[in-house]
Amino acid sequence: MVKWFFSLFTGIGTGLAAIFINLAVENFAGWKFAATFKIIQSSYIAGFIVYILINLALVLSYVFIVTQFALAAARSGIPEIKGYLSGINTPGLLFRTLIGKLFGSISSVGGGLALGKEGPLVHTGACIASLVGQV
Repeated sequence: MVKWFFSLFTGIGTGLAAIFINLAVENFAGWKFAATFKIIQSSYIAGFIVYILINLALVLSYVFIVTQFALAAARSGIPEIKGYLSGINTPGLLFRTLIGKLFGSISSVGGGLALGKEGPLVHTGACIASLVGQV
């Protein structure tokens, strides 16, 4: 019965993470397009520059999150999860990776990189499952 509750909590946690990522990406995209549209009314060039600068700021925030906070969030996460399941425990790896993967996914997809927000959820779900199991 405990396995079912762990599976349930993992699924709920991953679903909530997906909702959080989706809402945040939509909000960033809405703010970006609203600001761009407002500026385009006066000048197309200025609107284009603002659009580029907002995307650049979001992508650079992704780069900062990954390089300074959670380096393991930059990759697919499959080798880390395989290692963890094989018994290799790296302290603090999964929590930092979870936070980095969440906010990195938001800023990279919001910044217009050719990434999906669904792919990183596999790694995010594995991090959530590990945290649920540790509790």
